[in-house]
Amino acid sequence: PYNYFLDGSFTTRTAWLWEEYVDEAGNFGQGMSADEIYPILNRLASKRLQGAFHSIGDRATSTFLDAMERLQKEMPESRELRFRLEHGQLIRPQDIPRIRDLGVLIAAQPSALVSPDKDIGLLGEKRAEGAYPHRSLLDAGVNLSFGSDIPGEATCNPLESIHMVVNRRSPERIPVEEALRCFTTGGAYAEFQENEKGSLEAGKLADLLVLAEDPRADVRAFRSLTHVMRGGRLY
Repeated sequence: PYNYFLDGSFTTRTAWLWEEYVDEAGNFGQGMSADEIYPILNRLASKRLQGAFHSIGDRATSTFLDAMERLQKEMPESRELRFRLEHGQLIRPQDIPRIRDLGVLIAAQPSALVSPDKDIGLLGEKRAEGAYPHRSLLDAGVNLSFGSDIPGEATCNPLESIHMVVNRRSPERIPVEEALRCFTTGGAYAEFQENEKGSLEAGKLADLLVLAEDPRADVRAFRSLTHVMRGGRLY
């Protein structure tokens, strides 16, 4: 996809928020307006191209959705292009149904959960607990995929990332099976490659992961699992 930045990050206090950073009064971050986003969406849709938009703050995502609603009123077929919001670390609950209805995908990176205390210091406990709203997105029927965001995050190990989303202390945690799907079928769908990879089916590309333990039996096992990669095609 073609990539664009709608806002900054939590750490630099530049992710665009509806409420100010708790440790910096008056700072809401910064982002692009709907009038600035719309021409980009229109240009991509006119050329039948998928766009990926970096959006960490809840206000950045809300503003993007405003522009998407305008686009789909004028070009309903643009829904098929699977526009992506990269990260989606903080989203207002009322915007999650809008994401689903507009057919927007969320491409998230669980490794961003590595510093929960940092998020609390920036957002406050209530917002931090509801950040990275994977449970709410899946419950609403939003297409959610997981990736690494390397080199932006500290790890690209998918097992460590699954540990973070499965064992986090938040109502937004999800079970192992759903985390695995986000890394596999979710990622394939985000790339328009769900017919080529993402699930173990005859004729599809296969990247097989052999684990020493079954993580479904003990989610803590993700911390110690060893694995061997094998590549090929499943027949």
